Amino acid sequence: MGNRIYVLINTKPGKTEDVQAAVKKLNYVTVVDIITGRYDIIAILEGDELNQLLNTIARELHRISGIEKTETLVSVETNQ
Repeated sequence: MGNRIYVLINTKPGKTEDVQAAVKKLNYVTVVDIITGRYDIIAILEGDELNQLLNTIARELHRISGIEKTETLVSVETNQ
């Protein structure tokens, strides 16, 4: 897996677990954790084609009901 993207997600009140379950079903998603702090969820997507990962975020993740806001972080170097 050559590319990794972190997506920080804010959810609408009471929707965090529903959003987590929906995000887990998406292609390329390897981790979906409920977290504390400014964001409610962090998701990690991994794959060989960066465009596939970005399209998954734009066309699938952003359509999940209960998501209020996201921030996408593209990894430029991994230590694997």
